[in-house]
Amino acid sequence: MSRPLVLAALLAACRPAADPGRLVVLGMDGLEPTRVEAMAADGELPNFRRLLDEGARGRIAVEPPILSPIIWTSYASGYPAAVHGIGGWTHADGGAYTAADVRVARLWDAATAEGTGSLVLGWLMSWPASPIDGAVLSDRFVFAFPMNKDPDDPSVAISRAAHADTWGLAWPPELAERARAWVPAAEDFADTPIGYQLAAYGAPFHPATRDETQVRAFEALWPGSGARVALVYCATADQVSHLYWPFADPDVRRLLRRDPMARAEAAAEDAGRPGRRAYPYAEGPVTAEQVEEAARWVPDAYRFLDGLLGRVMAAVDPATTTLVVLSDHGFQSSPARPVLNGGHRPEAALYAWGARARAGAEVRATVADIGPTLYALAGLPAAADMPGRVLDGLVVPPPTPPPVPSRVLDAAPTPLAAGAPAGDEPGSAALLEQLEALGYVDDRGAPVLGASRHAGGR
Repeated sequence: MSRPLVLAALLAACRPAADPGRLVVLGMDGLEPTRVEAMAADGELPNFRRLLDEGARGRIAVEPPILSPIIWTSYASGYPAAVHGIGGWTHADGGAYTAADVRVARLWDAATAEGTGSLVLGWLMSWPASPIDGAVLSDRFVFAFPMNKDPDDPSVAISRAAHADTWGLAWPPELAERARAWVPAAEDFADTPIGYQLAAYGAPFHPATRDETQVRAFEALWPGSGARVALVYCATADQVSHLYWPFADPDVRRLLRRDPMARAEAAAEDAGRPGRRAYPYAEGPVTAEQVEEAARWVPDAYRFLDGLLGRVMAAVDPATTTLVVLSDHGFQSSPARPVLNGGHRPEAALYAWGARARAGAEVRATVADIGPTLYALAGLPAAADMPGRVLDGLVVPPPTPPPVPSRVLDAAPTPLAAGAPAGDEPGSAALLEQLEALGYVDDRGAPVLGASRHAGGR
C-alpha cells in the first residue's frame, strides 16, 4: 500500500464513525472550576485529574441572573429563560416553578420524538416526570429538607408522609418502588470523605443523599438500558458551598482569626433581610479550631463528588460514549459579606471525555452553546431558532440531521394535576424551606428581589 493510502487508512481509523454513539451528561451544580483543577493538580481528585488529562476542558460564561433552574433548563433545551418559561425558583406569588412551566422540548423530549431512549436522573425542573421513551427520576424523588432544619421538628415527619404520596416522582411510575432501594441512609456515607457531614446533618438534610441516589440509579439503569442519552444532576457542591465557602477561602480564614466576632456580627446585621439563611458557626466568636473544622467541608464535598465521577466513568465505555461534565456557575466568597456566605461566580466548568472529546482542547462557551452541542452529540436535530452554536472545538460532532424550525411547544409536555393550585403541589413546602435557607425567597416563598427571579419570568 502506498504511503498516501496508509495515511488515509490511519486517519479513517482515528475518525469517529457516523454513529453518534452514546452521551452522558453529568451536571454538578455550583462546581467551581478553579478549585477542581487546583485540587486535581495536587492529586486530591484522581478522577477529575483523569478527566482533565484525557479529555477537553472549557469555561462557560454565565450571564445574570445566575439561577440554577434557568441555567439547567437552558442546557437541556438550548433556549434562554424568556423562551423556555422557567424564570427562577418561584413565581411572584410564591408558587414553585415545575416541569409544567417548561414551554420547550428538552433533550429527552426530542429523543423520544425521534424514537431514542433517555435516562433523566434528578435534573432540575423534571417534576412531574415526563412520559418519555426511557426513565425519569424527578428532582423531587428523594425526600429532602434544608441543611439548617432541626431533624426533631414535627414538620419533618409530616412532610415525609406527604412525600410518600407525591405523584409524578418517576417515569414509568413503577420505577419509584424499585428506586427507593437506591436511596442511602446516613451510615452509608461512613467511609466517604463526607461521612462526618451526614453524621452532623442526617441523610434527609444533606444533598449528597440525592446525588448518591441518582448515581446509583445510573449504575443500575444505564448499562442494560439501550438509552442513547443520560442526564444526571448533583447538588452537593452548591448547597455545601453556600454555607461553608467562606471557610474555604484563605483570606476569610485569616480575617476570622484576627476578628473572631466578624461572622456573628455580620449574621446579626443580615437577620433583618428577606430569606432565612443558615449560618453555621455564627452564634458567637469563632475559634481557630472551628475555622479549621469548617474549612474541611467544601474540599471534602469535592472529594465526594470526585468519587461519584469515578463511578460514572467506570459505567461508560469511552470508545462509544462521550461524557460531558458541567456546572451552572462557580463559587466565591460573597463580595458584600465575605465572612458570611458563598456567592455565585459567573463562570462555570465544562469538561468532555470519551469518544468524541478533542483531547487537550480548551474552549470558551456561553450557556446558549450547551444545548446545541448536546443535541449534536446525541445525533438529534436541534432547532434553527436556538441562539447558540455547536462547540466543535471541544468535541468532534457526528453528522446530524438538518435542524427543525423550532422546539417551542404550544403546551407544557407534563401538565400538573387538573385544578392543582400553584404552590400546593406535594413537596413544595420542603423545597421552599430549602430556598429560604439559601436566601432565595422570603418566608412566603416570594422571590427576593434581584436574587431569585428572571425579569421575563411569569
